[in-house]
Amino acid sequence: MVIAMWLDPLGLDPARPKEKSTNIFKQSVGSLVVSEIIDFLNGSPTAFHAVDKARKRLEAAGYERISEKDDWKIEAGKKYFFTRNFSTIIAFAIGKKYVAGNGFHIVGAHTDSPCLKLKPVSKVSKGGYLEVGVQTYGAGLWHTWFDRDLTIAGRVIIRESKDGAVSYSHRLVRIKDPIMRIPTLAIHLDRGVDDGFKVNTHSHLVPVLETSIKAELNKTVSENTGAEEGGVKGKKLLAVEIGCEPHEICDFDLQTCDTQPSVVAGAMKEFIFSGRLDNLCMAFCSLKDKHEENHQPQLHGGLGWKIANRHNLPIQDFVVRNDMPCGSTIGPILASGVGIRTVDMGAPQLSMHSIREMCAVDDAKQSHEHFKAYFEEFQELDRIGVDL
Repeated sequence: MVIAMWLDPLGLDPARPKEKSTNIFKQSVGSLVVSEIIDFLNGSPTAFHAVDKARKRLEAAGYERISEKDDWKIEAGKKYFFTRNFSTIIAFAIGKKYVAGNGFHIVGAHTDSPCLKLKPVSKVSKGGYLEVGVQTYGAGLWHTWFDRDLTIAGRVIIRESKDGAVSYSHRLVRIKDPIMRIPTLAIHLDRGVDDGFKVNTHSHLVPVLETSIKAELNKTVSENTGAEEGGVKGKKLLAVEIGCEPHEICDFDLQTCDTQPSVVAGAMKEFIFSGRLDNLCMAFCSLKDKHEENHQPQLHGGLGWKIANRHNLPIQDFVVRNDMPCGSTIGPILASGVGIRTVDMGAPQLSMHSIREMCAVDDAKQSHEHFKAYFEEFQELDRIGVDL
């Protein structure tokens, strides 16, 4: 989860001259935002990597890292952040004139996406193949995971010994090469597949890592050389990537990932094709300063949020069908759990929860502009609005 917070933002730190930008300037800034989003997506195969990328951006912007374990000595005019479990990052900036009671404004987004996570005991041997045992995470469109070039990424816990003392550290890992795949059957072995394929998430979603014959050959070689583990699999693969010994890896939180990079695509370069757009697109923008027939969200139509008139930013309403419940995440949770006035919003997507999703370039740029306008002007608008 990414949460960005601004305390008493109206006209305070940093002071920005509110000059009218030219269309050329807006276009160049918009292109830069999209380029940065693509970089963020490609560098964030897991929630852990997304938080690490966010941390680096915040530190480069002058945010100071603090810990929940320490007593905080925060000062007006400064910016801070902290992480929890390396999968959540919370950043906040304090206006120079802030006093207790002035309130605060928050933008939040989740960093996780539907995926296949490796089981604690992940080795599976079946039909002459070595496979990887995985479990579904989230409500994914699992049929889209077949016949994709997959790899693994996540974090591992390393046990380190020095001078008789044992310590543990967290390391991020990502194997860039495609190392496994979930294959489909040949058409002559499954003639009815085109009439409808129902995924059995337990027996079908098992990525193939290597053949048993190759594994036995590697095992024989390793026994002759005295190596602890043979082949290019399991802990040895991770250890080589991290730069540690296989026996030093004592735990992991890993998931399968598509190796195809995120891109700006379409004949007019108007789309973003990527995995994990839900919800890393909104997560990045928060850091960067079937529906009812008459209320369908459209690509290029803007966000479903009403705070944009002053900046000529497009908005749109959407209403879900009565017979088709809509998914939701942190918006209602925050609203019901802590009583904060909340607007649940987002940019429209196609192929949502697929291994490869799709959104409009314009919506990504406008998301950034919406969040920027919210932090800069919501307090002023709220003073003249109705009590909601």
